[in-house]
Amino acid sequence: FDGDSEPDCIDLDDDNDGDPDVTDCNDADANIYTGAPESCDAVDSDCDGDLVDGAANFDGDSEPDCIDLDDDNDGDPDASDCNDNDASISNLAAEVCGDSVDNDCDGSVDEGCTPQSSVVPVGGGSCSGHQNRQGTITTAGCPTVQITGAFADYSDGSAGQVQNASNSSTGFTLTWDDCASGCDCDLDIRSVVSWSAQRVGSTLTVTVSNSITGYEAGHSLGAGYSITSNGTHLRSSGSDTISYTYTCSN
Repeated sequence: FDGDSEPDCIDLDDDNDGDPDVTDCNDADANIYTGAPESCDAVDSDCDGDLVDGAANFDGDSEPDCIDLDDDNDGDPDASDCNDNDASISNLAAEVCGDSVDNDCDGSVDEGCTPQSSVVPVGGGSCSGHQNRQGTITTAGCPTVQITGAFADYSDGSAGQVQNASNSSTGFTLTWDDCASGCDCDLDIRSVVSWSAQRVGSTLTVTVSNSITGYEAGHSLGAGYSITSNGTHLRSSGSDTISYTYTCSN
């Protein structure tokens, strides 16, 4: 092999690299021998049985990162994995809501997640002491959306008097009287506002349903909601559902 005066059958160092064949792990390559300089590659140049030899090896397997096709050993090759140094992030992972991380490598953050919702009662009033109800929808990277109970008596310009108010994380119910003041607080109008929200990619969609029931509503009364950046939506009777979209940052 090395072109010297001895055939390989009797040559104790076939590749003439100074490492006898009995210890040399590759007798046919003079660059591979015991103690040879090691490079980050798929070759055990120094014959120590280890390809890593101090090179970066994130997942701690037998292959250094320079040749490992899956550095973090998460089952998603480096060529498609958007974070080779985190096994919890890959095309195979599920999106984790609320962590502001693109867990599933689709280029979006917290997509498909239902934003956290909270409800805050606001103000006072006559009868039962409640006036408005308010819902606040928040999610990472998106505008905060506020939904506020709205009601008006078109006959005399008053807001009427709220008798009872209840709320949850997804809606509120108001019962109110249609007169301006000093009334008997009997049940004239019932307003139910409910909502849901979902983020997909960089878009937050808030869907609000508004149902109004009661007697003598006619065209003089209105109840419903106002929503951040989208004004007030009032009805005198019946129900409807409207969706609003907001642009979120990743």
